[in-house]
Amino acid sequence: MKLNEAFQIATRIQIALAPHCEFERCRIAGSIRRGKADVGDIEIVCLPKKEPEMTADMFPTATGKMVSTAQFHSIVQALVKTPDVGNPNGRNMRFEMHEGIKLDLFMPQAKDYFRIFAMRTGSADYSHKVIATAWVRMGYHGSENGLQKQEGLTTIAAPAWQSEHEFFEWLGLQWIDPKLR
Repeated sequence: MKLNEAFQIATRIQIALAPHCEFERCRIAGSIRRGKADVGDIEIVCLPKKEPEMTADMFPTATGKMVSTAQFHSIVQALVKTPDVGNPNGRNMRFEMHEGIKLDLFMPQAKDYFRIFAMRTGSADYSHKVIATAWVRMGYHGSENGLQKQEGLTTIAAPAWQSEHEFFEWLGLQWIDPKLR
């Protein structure tokens, strides 16, 4: 689909999810963030609240009827047709939207939010060859608990970054506008 259409759909999703995310951390990533003319799927990186305070009847279904949203994943289900891949209680899921568009939803740990946001912004080549290579050079590896490195018997966790810029700085990389990645 074209960037403008993808951006409109992604923005609708972002607006629906953001109030139910910690610090309203719900951001559009992927080729939309990079401003690519043609978009294959929609990628959103969000940080759902641990105990969502939802209100009922907020999000319209494809038929226009309103649905109750008792938990975060209920909101997602109101926006999508079917989950294709992933565990609804996991960190990554792929859905098919009512429009037939694929939505990749990433829900990292809070401390790892900006790393995942940078990685999911891509491109895949840039994320692998530049970003991941930088943390590997520092002795870190990805784990279920974010980036970690082993020093003797001690496991050292990467810091909790407060921005994507801070993450790049920690890696020793100059922040690069997503359009250039």
